[in-house]
This record gives sequence, C-alpha cells and structure tokens, in this order.
Amino acid sequence: MNLVNQAVRDLGIKPYLVLVGFHMLGAPLQDVKEVASRLVEKGSKGIYPIHRSGDTIRNYLANSYRDKYGDGGSGLEIDIQG
Repeated sequence: MNLVNQAVRDLGIKPYLVLVGFHMLGAPLQDVKEVASRLVEKGSKGIYPIHRSGDTIRNYLANSYRDKYGDGGSGLEIDIQG
C-alpha cells in the first residue's frame, strides 16, 4: 500500500494496475480485506499479487474481486490497451 500511496501522491493519478509482491504471507484476513478495499477505492482496475503475497490475499481477491484479480507469476504477460 505504501508504494501505491506514494505513486498516487507523486504522480497525481489513480493506479491502473497493481502488480506487486504484497508480502502478506500469514497476514490476518482483516488486513488482507483492508488492503484490497483500499486498492479498489484508489481506482485499481487490476490487482496481481506476485511473489511473497500469500494464498490468503490471492484467494480473497479471486473470490471478492473477480473482475480485478489477476494471477501473477514468472513469465506473466499483460496486454494493456488505452
């Protein structure tokens, strides 16, 4: 969240896509819900948890934000058209 907040402050725009290692392995579900909710509130169209994110955030996003969740990993290619 800190990186997203900093980018929003520095650039003055909403995040289109968040592709990061959330480092939430073992985090309580409430923390995961809060992070996901904040990213959606900031306008993220896609959320891709990669390394060290943990299954809790992956499962929560896949079930609660299906339209925004993307499964990330090595070799992932994302086509962004704008």
